[in-house]
Order: sequence, then C-alpha cells, then structure tokens
Amino acid sequence: MLARALLLVICLSSVASADPVAEKLFQDGRAAMAGDHIDEACELFRRSDAIEPRVGTIANVAECEERR
Repeated sequence: MLARALLLVICLSSVASADPVAEKLFQDGRAAMAGDHIDEACELFRRSDAIEPRVGTIANVAECEERR
C-alpha cells in the first residue's frame, strides 16, 4: 500500500515538466495498463523512458513486468 502511494506521488510530481511526447506515451501506457493491455503498456513506458528517463516511468515499467 505504501509503495503504491509513493508511486502515485512520484508519478504526479513528474508530470509537470515532462517532455510532451514522453508524457503522451506515459499517459497512453497508463491507459493501456488500466485496460489490461500489459504488453502494449510496457512498450509505451519504455518508449517514454527512452525520450525522457524518469523515476515514475521506470516504476511503471517495473509494475508492467511484474504483471506480465
């Protein structure tokens, strides 16, 4: 529970200054995760991270891999 709360704080704090393309990929990844499209979500998070590495993105990649 604490880990998810921390992840939420990290994600929300990283949104403000994100590269627009990286942010779009990240948000699309979140939507894919919510729709249980795990493989697609992992790819979107990885592409976002390649453009602009962020802790929140890596945390989402990790969650993706765990769910896979």
